[in-house]
Amino acid sequence: MHIFIHLLNDFSGSPRIINEKIDCYQKSGVDCFIVTGGTNGFIRTSGYPHRIIPYKKHSNKMIWAWHLLFWHLQTFLFILRIAGKADVVHCNTLLTAPHLLAAKIKGARTVSHIMETRITPKIHKRIMAGLVSCCADRLVYLSEYVKVAMKDTISGVPSKITYPCVDPVILNNANDLAQEKSRNGQFTVGLICSLIWFKGYREFIQLASICPDLRFVLVLNGTAEAFYGEFNQDDLPSNLVVYFSLKDVSVALAEMDILLSLTQRTGWVETFGLTLIEAMAFGIPVVAPDIGAPTEYIRHGVNGYLIDETDMAGLSVMLEETFENAEKLLDMSNAARETAQGFTPSKFLDAVRSELDFITS
Repeated sequence: MHIFIHLLNDFSGSPRIINEKIDCYQKSGVDCFIVTGGTNGFIRTSGYPHRIIPYKKHSNKMIWAWHLLFWHLQTFLFILRIAGKADVVHCNTLLTAPHLLAAKIKGARTVSHIMETRITPKIHKRIMAGLVSCCADRLVYLSEYVKVAMKDTISGVPSKITYPCVDPVILNNANDLAQEKSRNGQFTVGLICSLIWFKGYREFIQLASICPDLRFVLVLNGTAEAFYGEFNQDDLPSNLVVYFSLKDVSVALAEMDILLSLTQRTGWVETFGLTLIEAMAFGIPVVAPDIGAPTEYIRHGVNGYLIDETDMAGLSVMLEETFENAEKLLDMSNAARETAQGFTPSKFLDAVRSELDFITS
């Protein structure tokens, strides 16, 4: 049996990736068991044996630390109870590294799936990385960027990279909806992000003010109350449309001509950028900072642009020039769609089967 442990089951990238991976393991004939902190997220526990050990975030750091410690204690004891020598225990993200030790105590094989490079405080990261170095039999990295970024922190463990894939629903919608657009003189620039300062939503709003001739669509994983608590609706640019917590981002992607990532590198560097690949499936060229995993699949001037996310003036010029060059935009759209074909569910299934061979060898 393969036991997958994931702390926070929400609608962010890591639970979605691990959910798709679990499905691929099952399709490969593997019995899977899921341990996670809740049911309201991408990880579908229905259809799998599972154990929910409740966990929730908290704004108070002391309360959050207690919630995390209590979750770790319960999960550690649970792994000690159910894991055996014939099992493989998968700890997804560095935050679940303590349970590699529990699996080792029981003689199970251990796998650490590393998707992030930043954990605070630094002592927390060092402890988690130390546990991975000591207790993991195999490492699976999300991207080459993550592997390189962690090379001085985790060492001595055989590793491979498994890139994620475009969600099948998104891919189907892309095939259905991403027909050649009748632009009618309107060029739509998009940003899909969380309501966190380093995700660049403030800079996106600034950009909308700088480029009044373009249309801007902001899709936020957050509430209208939180957003309008920060911005007065009357002060927002008239060419800006804001969506909140869309269940299907295909609705917004179908409107866009180009998608931005404005993640501020002082706060976070993208470890993959799944939304960018999904946009490419729609034939949408993407623009991202020239750092991190997006540099592994964005070819500057071919299927998108790699930029300095702080250079609003340069970015506005690039958007205006792209808007005015319909032929160039069409070429980039075709190249973006071609790039997305390297991240289809069928290719992901092949990659996961290769990962399975690597883990069990």
